[in-house]
Amino acid sequence: MSRWIAIVLSLAAARGAAAQADPIQVSKGPPATGSPPAGPAAPKALPHDGIAARVNNDIITWKDVDDTLKSIKKADLSDDLRISKLRKMAEERLFLQAARANSLTVTTRNSTSTCAARSGGTAARRTSSGSSA
Repeated sequence: MSRWIAIVLSLAAARGAAAQADPIQVSKGPPATGSPPAGPAAPKALPHDGIAARVNNDIITWKDVDDTLKSIKKADLSDDLRISKLRKMAEERLFLQAARANSLTVTTRNSTSTCAARSGGTAARRTSSGSSA
């Protein structure tokens, strides 16, 4: 699996995805209006709506990020966790874009043979023993 990721990453770099300064652009809300506060700057909370990031021409919204984090308790949900999840989602989109650009597909047969090879062939033995019985 890691070999496939390395291949996709190298293909993405070859296709020019790495030519951009930063293909993942994180939005931290609208710019502040008015004069800044006189006291120490308090960290701004991330918005819960609107565009969170643009990955090349693909858009990830804050709603998309929050939907993937529904199983987390509200008390445990921090801005750092949301940013981390957003980065992970953006990386997945980059992988998918690179695969799509290079016409790469993974079939069930490919993933089954890869899993069987990693597990020492147990999946292949199960299917062959199941088909002969």
